[in-house]
Amino acid sequence: YGVTDGTTSKSIGAASNDAVSTSNTSTRIANKALTMVQWGETLLAEADLSSMDATNFTLNWTTNNASAYVIHFIAIGGSSVSAKVVGWTMATATGNKSVTGVGFQPDVVIHAFPDSTFTNAIPASLADATVGIGAMDVNGNQWANFVFSRDNRNSSDTQRGQQTNAAIFTFTSGLAITKKAAFVSMDADGFTVNFSTANGSATQIFSLALKGMNAKAGNFSKSTTTPSVSQSVTGVGFQPRVVMLSSFQDVAQANPVVQSRFGIGASDANAEGSSAYSDANAVNTTNVKSIDKTSKAFMKVNNNTSTIDAEADLTSMDADGFTLNWTTNDAVATQMLYLALAPNVAPSETLNLGQITGGVTGGCNCRFNATYAWSNGNKTLTITLGTRTIGYTNPTLNSATRTFNPTTTSSKMQSSTGNFHICDTNSGGGNCLPTTTTLP
Repeated sequence: YGVTDGTTSKSIGAASNDAVSTSNTSTRIANKALTMVQWGETLLAEADLSSMDATNFTLNWTTNNASAYVIHFIAIGGSSVSAKVVGWTMATATGNKSVTGVGFQPDVVIHAFPDSTFTNAIPASLADATVGIGAMDVNGNQWANFVFSRDNRNSSDTQRGQQTNAAIFTFTSGLAITKKAAFVSMDADGFTVNFSTANGSATQIFSLALKGMNAKAGNFSKSTTTPSVSQSVTGVGFQPRVVMLSSFQDVAQANPVVQSRFGIGASDANAEGSSAYSDANAVNTTNVKSIDKTSKAFMKVNNNTSTIDAEADLTSMDADGFTLNWTTNDAVATQMLYLALAPNVAPSETLNLGQITGGVTGGCNCRFNATYAWSNGNKTLTITLGTRTIGYTNPTLNSATRTFNPTTTSSKMQSSTGNFHICDTNSGGGNCLPTTTTLP
């Protein structure tokens, strides 16, 4: 798993050897867009991002082998988007931890992290296969999962865990939680999380912060109906452009459990891809299985026999969520995690007439379809709001009076019949727009 903002890159990889009498597992973190490690702490391949343009990106493989690995990627771009990758260390005591140096107030942050004992300077490769992923959005929705496979054990020792009230979550092979942190705030130059559990290790972690988009970090229970079955996931609050799915392949659990199992996938409704793996616990000969597809958005493998328990296509992006079609399914309500993303500016938007202010509570940074008409010698502007296109809810209105403040940038207030930039403030009358007197 790797992330890049075009300048800074970070990645994490892990491996566990199959069919050996003594477990052999490794984890690596590097300042690379991608890193691939083999058991025995052997680096197989890793790459830098060397360039990006309007439609492509180029990787430079600084270490490589002869294997043609399948690589899945999500590309996020646009003039409204800001991105920053930051590396930091987890708190060594309970309480708030603020991460700065992002340069903006994020809308969503994605974390990647190893076991809490990984305190080495980056790049580094260590024994034990440990990987965690977490996400949190500006509204406080969050989740995290984590898998752990011990190295050098005559009987395999593997674990997994998942939380929907935290964005960071790690534990020991004895299932004792070592780090747990939840969203507190998105800040002007970064973000703050609160560590409710923390040991004394300054664990390495990296995060991708994004601004300029709608984001929802949510969860749902997988359908238990006989396939083929359609499952609509609602409550997202907007129509996604891309959805990432992940799970530790079990029903909701308050605490970590044995068996290292993990699945991840994504789709933009046109292309999709997914991977899953299992690493059996308490066996004398290690049993590690993995699968990758470019034809499914998610696969569930919650067994040690290479059987796909469930798999799904993403069939549509909907006004308030997305729809999955489970082409293979079991009767278990597996806890699924998702991260839905979409632009928060409509691609066709070219005008910025101004802002309606006054008497609004519970704002949502929304956008609406709208029509407008001028009357009274171009002194009265009537705006009619239609359906909400961006945002998770309508604002709560507590007054019947609104004030329209025109933009102070003349080039933004144009029309085919003339320049409507007629005043910089709205006090009513004259050549300025009057105060609105009806609810928008």
